[in-house]
Amino acid sequence: MVLGKLKGSNFERVICKRLSLWVSNNKRDDIFWRTHSSGGRYTIRQKIGLETYNQAGDITNIHPDGDFLLDKFIFELKSYKKINIWDFFKTESKNSLIKDWWIKLLQECDNNNKIPLLIVKEDYKPILFLTSSLFGNFLEKHLNFEIKIIWKSNQNVNIGLFDDLLNINIDLFKNKIKEGIQ
Repeated sequence: MVLGKLKGSNFERVICKRLSLWVSNNKRDDIFWRTHSSGGRYTIRQKIGLETYNQAGDITNIHPDGDFLLDKFIFELKSYKKINIWDFFKTESKNSLIKDWWIKLLQECDNNNKIPLLIVKEDYKPILFLTSSLFGNFLEKHLNFEIKIIWKSNQNVNIGLFDDLLNINIDLFKNKIKEGIQ
């Protein structure tokens, strides 16, 4: 378990740096960082009725240039040997890891009125992001980003390559986010 935790923490650091570089047009690698206890502090405080600013999910911003992103989204990051994206298509009642992650993230986003971004990495596979249909439709409509719907339940799950997301012009992305996600 220690190695798995180390792997997950390293993945979180890598994604934080990549998001920081994207948001700053390659000028800063320190805009985002891991939340305290990977969001555990937020979860514990929420259970006893306390609010914790900007600590939901696995990523927080430690520089104001990241406010626009974390005002709208909650990021959950997972790096596992085997994720099995195909589990979204299974209909039996037993949930899979990826479905469990998604459902937990949706609940957190509902509680905070934010949009989910689940970033997953399976060994020897590209990094993927999963999001709600709201953000998927926004990406397709305003930024010509091709995204796929992979699961229908009470909500569609949209999937794309994380590298493709980071190839979107950040200034255009910021402007569209400020205009509102629709």
